[in-house]
Amino acid sequence: MPGPVQQNPGPAASRRGLMLGAAGSLLAPAAGAQAQAAWPERLIRGIIPFSPGGATDILARIYAEQMARALRQPVVVENRPGAAGNIGIQAAAQARPDGHTILFCSIATTQNPAMFRRLPYDPFADIRPIAHLGEAQFIIAVNTEKVPVTNLRDFVALLRANPGKFNAAAGAVGTMLTAQVFRIQNALQIEIVMYTGAGQAATSLLTGDTDFMIVDPAPLIPIAGSPKIRFLAVTGESRLPGWPDLPTTREAGLPGYQETSHFGVYVPMATPEPIVQMLHATLAEINRRPELVERLHGLGWTPVTTSIEAFDRFYREDIAKWRDIVRAAGIAPLD
Repeated sequence: MPGPVQQNPGPAASRRGLMLGAAGSLLAPAAGAQAQAAWPERLIRGIIPFSPGGATDILARIYAEQMARALRQPVVVENRPGAAGNIGIQAAAQARPDGHTILFCSIATTQNPAMFRRLPYDPFADIRPIAHLGEAQFIIAVNTEKVPVTNLRDFVALLRANPGKFNAAAGAVGTMLTAQVFRIQNALQIEIVMYTGAGQAATSLLTGDTDFMIVDPAPLIPIAGSPKIRFLAVTGESRLPGWPDLPTTREAGLPGYQETSHFGVYVPMATPEPIVQMLHATLAEINRRPELVERLHGLGWTPVTTSIEAFDRFYREDIAKWRDIVRAAGIAPLD
């Protein structure tokens, strides 16, 4: 028995279908654009994976204030410390990807994948770097009551002459790794004392619970005027504008030791591309504001503005760099 006859709709009906299809294809992006144009619809939560007082916390609060002005929505920061930053990074990675949760983070995003055997998030599949905002050198600081030297060369000699008698404060994996590299390059025996944030670590240096610290300038600024604190050197290629008399490690006789930190914004991987682009554009505009530049310089940081693609490349290359350093130095990964 013959099957049902397929009826030809005719040219008019075909044209009608094509017009409807075309209208639908035009309306879909328009609807999507309207949805994206509404962003941000409510307050934005900025997760900081460390305790208050460290550079990440200080910088995040500065940028949150500037973002709130630019976007006309509150930007509320939330400290989620623990597991060297992994708890906060995981919380941001697993948040709803709608542009209303972002991660403010420093070097932990690229060092933690090198230092931990397992992470509670996938650094390549769960979070996306979208805005490289700043870079900073580290400062080698000592407690003057515990470390009776005035220059870096004598400090290294003192540590070598007293194996196991001195300790270094570390606020997270970042400052821990910088201290580890310092230890290994100079064949030292020192203890590294971990805290949940650089602010707490800096306090321990001031009170004398720890002897020295290698950290970016921000958490040291509140204690810099104390007679108990002395800065010996900066770990970059040039002197800091805020401390022009402070020599670089190369000038101070330790040319092989140079370290820097970075700071940026990340979002859950599935965040829509239009929102990612708007976030990046907003942050790039903020980084050009003279008052922002002045505030960062006062903290020893230099504003950085790159493309999203450039930051993604930097992020991946920095993870690979730290994995190579950890492997070559024989540093045991953390569980």
